[in-house]
Amino acid sequence: MSSSYHRRPRLGLVIATVAAAVGVSSTHAFVLPTLPSTSFTRLASTTTTTAPPTPPPPSESLAPTTFADTTQQRKELKAALFRSLGQQPPSSSSHGGDDDGLDRVLACPLTLKPVRRVVRLAGPFGQIANMISSSGSKYPANEVYMDLVPQDARNQIPFFSPTTIITQELFRSPLTSFLYERGWRDKFKTAGFPGIDTEFLDLEIFMSPLLLPAATVEALLQDQQKVRMTSTTIVDLSCGSGLMARRLVRSKKWDRVIAADFSESMLRETRRRFVEEKLPVPELVRADASRLPFQTDSVDGIHAGAALHCWPRLEESLRECLRVLKPGGRMYASTFEVSKRLQSNTFRFFKLEELTRLFVASGFGEVEVRREGVACLIVKAVKKVEEA
Repeated sequence: MSSSYHRRPRLGLVIATVAAAVGVSSTHAFVLPTLPSTSFTRLASTTTTTAPPTPPPPSESLAPTTFADTTQQRKELKAALFRSLGQQPPSSSSHGGDDDGLDRVLACPLTLKPVRRVVRLAGPFGQIANMISSSGSKYPANEVYMDLVPQDARNQIPFFSPTTIITQELFRSPLTSFLYERGWRDKFKTAGFPGIDTEFLDLEIFMSPLLLPAATVEALLQDQQKVRMTSTTIVDLSCGSGLMARRLVRSKKWDRVIAADFSESMLRETRRRFVEEKLPVPELVRADASRLPFQTDSVDGIHAGAALHCWPRLEESLRECLRVLKPGGRMYASTFEVSKRLQSNTFRFFKLEELTRLFVASGFGEVEVRREGVACLIVKAVKKVEEA
């Protein structure tokens, strides 16, 4: 008896707590649509009647709900939910998507087929986003980046060489990301790197043939399909902390800027710096340079600053860069030249002639490699345009 007596108040307390929690959460819940006035009349009426309600005439009965109606209602409800969370509803064209929702650049790195962004709500205060390929492969996305690294390499440390473990995992460290613009990158000047602002100007001059003059764009505005075909996309590959990506976005000369890196911490640092400088954050993609998540012939330009010596499978990565570039597309890269003064057992440094041969062997048509300072090599390469 006494044990039952003591349990009942606890049960009542639990029920009251749950009810209170539901009541609190309901203040954040979405407002239900207003009921028709006839419904309120029936609820408020205190009179009793034995006659059943008169059904509406057949001519006034509601038409059956079709699949198209249901789909549209779901779209409208989903858009309303996103707006209530202070977010813009996902749009198929907001990040370069076609009318069918498929992206015009991003692809499954295994099948090379386009992916589409799928966002579903996870409770009233969150959402889950995925990039899904036409074959059904699912790639996760979070509030920072889309992870388009194949599943087998997403969380696995590569074991094909001890050097790879050191180089690749070094840049995945949050400490490296923190230090990159706090002295790390500045030290490259001792090897002859011109500095990021000078490199950006050099990049702009090299990429200028890809950018349409403003007058040409105005003339094409009458034909939306042509405007779509002439839109320009540049990828900052191995973007690091977003040094070059921020300048590309600030220039407003590119329709689409994609910052890609294998390092999760670098992508987080990139986003943090964009937000800090009050710049619109571009698309951040986690990518493996040897299996790029971009469609063939979909990218106009690639920048890979101080990156080639960090790529574990350089030859494969260069072939991938060539594949994703459009005919006539351009790649700008910088790295270190090996010499008696500058050698490394960890990173792969190059001779000028060796680097030229690597780009030519990958299939690039025009290749120019020049030396800056004592040990900086800058590469400018153009993909061949197939003759008709």
